[in-house]
Amino acid sequence: MDKLRSKDFFTRSYKNSYVLLRPPKLGDVDQISSLLSGSDLYKFTYIPKKYDLGNAEKWVRQQMDQPLMLVIVPKEIRKIVGVIGVVVDDFRKRHWEIAYWLGEKYRGKGYMQGALRIFLQGVKKNTPIEKVSARVFVGNTPSIKLLLSSGFTKEGVLRKHFFHNGKMKSVVFMGLQVR
Repeated sequence: MDKLRSKDFFTRSYKNSYVLLRPPKLGDVDQISSLLSGSDLYKFTYIPKKYDLGNAEKWVRQQMDQPLMLVIVPKEIRKIVGVIGVVVDDFRKRHWEIAYWLGEKYRGKGYMQGALRIFLQGVKKNTPIEKVSARVFVGNTPSIKLLLSSGFTKEGVLRKHFFHNGKMKSVVFMGLQVR
């Protein structure tokens, strides 16, 4: 099988007996909006503090146009609980930087660990990507623990690297050699 290009990777679904990763579709707008409306995710992501149906529809349409994200659907509840995908697509250099989020009431249940496992298996099996990295805001301990338990290593701290919510913030740079 030929290795998939970035766009092709994100137009397919990936699953195991626990969780499904699939491309977002317009019918998902209500679920995504509901997960993000009033969410605390703005603290550790660039998701706006005020998020509504318009934001969700714009995001889904963007993903349909230039797919780089997959929604996370645990089989036991059959609802979207979050998203995982790529924020830096450096395909020619064989590197992807990932990003992800989960709705508040779905955290701590293993959904993201399962999604990350399936995502990384899909990357290894279906792409020539050799390294996957993530930048996590200092203080986002659950995300750092997730990445460490998934085989990532801490490669460094980028001090006052991003302007976020009115101030410069530091990020922990995490990396994983996929092959």
